[in-house]
Amino acid sequence: MKQRIQSTLFALLATVCLAYAQQLSVEPVCLTTGAEGEIVVSVSDAKAMSAMQFCITLPDGFELKGNSNDNYGITPGVAVKNRHTLSVQPLDEQNKTLLVVLYSMHFNPFGNGELLHIPVVATGEGGKSSSTLYNIRMADKDAKSYEYERVEYTAEVKFPELKAEPVSIEPGAKGNVAVNISNAAAMTALQFCLSLSSGATLDSEGIALAAAANNHILNVQPLASGDYLVVLYNLYKATFRDGTLLTIPVVAGEDGGTITGSLYNVRMSTVDAVSYKCKEVSLDVTVNTPVTGIEDVLDEVSDDVKGIYDLQGKKVANPTKGIYIVDGKKVLVK
Repeated sequence: MKQRIQSTLFALLATVCLAYAQQLSVEPVCLTTGAEGEIVVSVSDAKAMSAMQFCITLPDGFELKGNSNDNYGITPGVAVKNRHTLSVQPLDEQNKTLLVVLYSMHFNPFGNGELLHIPVVATGEGGKSSSTLYNIRMADKDAKSYEYERVEYTAEVKFPELKAEPVSIEPGAKGNVAVNISNAAAMTALQFCLSLSSGATLDSEGIALAAAANNHILNVQPLASGDYLVVLYNLYKATFRDGTLLTIPVVAGEDGGTITGSLYNVRMSTVDAVSYKCKEVSLDVTVNTPVTGIEDVLDEVSDDVKGIYDLQGKKVANPTKGIYIVDGKKVLVK
């Protein structure tokens, strides 16, 4: 029996002309930077094959999660049904290419479905790539070996991204700029520098966390340049969720136009303290052109007026900076 098994494994290294109908395939894999997942190898139209070998190269931006003591965390799937023995050997020092061998002591054939689960972690900074299974050979119970064509598969690493939503406000009024995050899985800390051009005032004390980071701590520090350093972190390594991360309150000046700013030196880190540099984010605030027809400009509204309304017709008790209808006249309150 032992001799026959050894003969079968040795036969896997032989070259033969035609293959049986069964085929291997690899599901496309897509992970966010820092996240863990699996490369899944499946078999279809399985017929009579009881042993297999192939080489697999990991795509760019992915690394094995396991180590050599546990076959790098690779586990058999339903097509194997715990009836086969798995052996995994690295073919390079970086463990990027592996030789995978599956065989059965009792020559049990493979079934259809998921053959192997290869645990990986996305370590790249974003992008699409492709890779291959090659040197694919299978053998039947009679130690007859068959060679198969290489299999290509696609992979993608999605990078966490920030975006500052543009806002439009009236002269002298306050507006909140929402900073959103997408592809946030596995990130637990964030820092960036915040700058804002002239024509607006930043209410740094009003910067507030939103739902995507409601388990985090916010710290805002002024810099000598006049910009601000913003840091978000969690003591228990809770990760961000996709959505609105924080809001930045901006008070517009009296003139119309576009106020620009940026979030720069943006960095995020995972629960394992792996840090990634992110793209700079632009920040745009449109200050509406002052409305014509203003009949008066006031530093404050006296107590003897009969009615104060905003431009939507809503009554206002304590007007702040902006344009109002005061006793039927359009007035700018400075």
